[in-house]
Amino acid sequence: MKTVTNLTFKVTGLLENHRYEFRVYAENAAGVSEASSATVFYKALDPVFKPGPPLNPKVLDMTKSSVVLAWGKPIYDGGCEIQGYIVEACVAKAAIEDIKIPGEEGKAVADEWTMCTPPAGVKLTRLPADITDPLKVSEVPQCPGKLSVVDVTKTSVSLSWEKPVHDGGSRILQYLVEMQVKGSDKWSGCANVKTLEAVISHLIPGEEYTFKIIAINEKGKSDPRTLAVPVQAKDLVFGPDVRPAFSNYSVLVGKDLQVEIPVSGRPKPKVTWTKDGAALKFTTRVNISNTAHSTVLSIKEAAREDGGMYGMNVSNAVGQKDATIEIITLDKPGPPTGPVRFDEITVSKYDGGSVITGYTVEKRDLPEGRWMKASFTNVIETNFTVTGLTEGAKYDFRVIAKNAVGTISKPSYNSGPIAALDEVEPPKFSIDPEYTQTLIVNAGDTFKLDADVHGKPLPAIQWFKNDKELENTIRFGTISKPSYNSGPIAALDEVEPPKFSIDPEYTQTLIVNAGDTFKLDADVHGKPL
Repeated sequence: MKTVTNLTFKVTGLLENHRYEFRVYAENAAGVSEASSATVFYKALDPVFKPGPPLNPKVLDMTKSSVVLAWGKPIYDGGCEIQGYIVEACVAKAAIEDIKIPGEEGKAVADEWTMCTPPAGVKLTRLPADITDPLKVSEVPQCPGKLSVVDVTKTSVSLSWEKPVHDGGSRILQYLVEMQVKGSDKWSGCANVKTLEAVISHLIPGEEYTFKIIAINEKGKSDPRTLAVPVQAKDLVFGPDVRPAFSNYSVLVGKDLQVEIPVSGRPKPKVTWTKDGAALKFTTRVNISNTAHSTVLSIKEAAREDGGMYGMNVSNAVGQKDATIEIITLDKPGPPTGPVRFDEITVSKYDGGSVITGYTVEKRDLPEGRWMKASFTNVIETNFTVTGLTEGAKYDFRVIAKNAVGTISKPSYNSGPIAALDEVEPPKFSIDPEYTQTLIVNAGDTFKLDADVHGKPLPAIQWFKNDKELENTIRFGTISKPSYNSGPIAALDEVEPPKFSIDPEYTQTLIVNAGDTFKLDADVHGKPL
């Protein structure tokens, strides 16, 4: 312990690599204070600094998946032994992610570098070594993928193949196609292409050939991919086929439609089109174009009459085949047929190629009112009751149809002026002609005279005898026509399922003294009882 007057002090005589903690007392004329809190432990060592960068990195060897590097020690080791090195790699022209070094916050020295071998506990010096020259690791590619024969004629063969699974780390520059005539050991180059297909021409008809494909990159040639079996140069012959993808196609009137249908056969089939059983007429709007593997029906600005059944016949020397498709033209439905009567609407004669889904009823006040909706919901049936009319006012009505496509028709013909009045019909009656003659009725007999009465509103009825009104008495009376029937009613006792109810207090626990009378009331219902 030593007394000092300054607020700093250099402690000497410490042992190297030993750990120490320190505390301080204050002292004045009255005495010594309590000790301060102790410091953390400090190790007695000479100061250490970050080392310099490694020297002269270079590539000693490489394979398709590895590189052997070497470098020299830093000139300055920072005052202590070098613990290890961090190796980073950069892929040329590739986006690089930021990295973090264990125990060190922040980014690496250069954002475009990725750590390859981060040893635990090693800290970044921020003094990177020299950068090696860009190095591309590559080798010859693997052999091409599956090799297939696409087509064969008597003088040519069409081939296709797949890319190699691995290009060797370098872009494929081209593919070499070689062929071998059956019975010969010699392979000869017949095509150099950059695509995955080739057509080998000028073959001898009837001769058999074997083919192989070789991929080439900057490092050299791959192993070949050889065709499994020889191919004979001859024209293939098989029957025609035509298979539409769908049985029907829809088009809005005024829009264009193009239907492509696959066609196959060797030799190439002849294609013939019909419409509704007759030869298809070609126009500036409707035409047919044929390709090597399909036939295409094109309709520009489709019209209603373009709808119908279209037939195709494909034929060659082997045979023929037929197929049919339906073209549906979708249009606004035709107007409902009229005239519109006061009590019904008739169905549209033309539905626009799609089912009618409803009607809209419109009205207008006469003489100069605007057309307005009289139905605010979709009218499904062909009749509708218009309400909310003003008594005595005159109206005009019309109807518009709508189909499933959502298009609407032109309005129907107008109904003509209709007055909103109760229907009036003058009163009239009729009786059996026999009652117009003199009738003889015996005293004591009952006489009944029937008369049919008509009129709107229903007329009041009075009976007279000798110009004097008859009054209803025991002997005289008038009887109306009977009402509509009630319908069948079975004479059975009424049935009601049984049920009961009790006072809620009886649903709780009740205490009854011995000897007392206890009465529980319950209402019981049901038919029969």
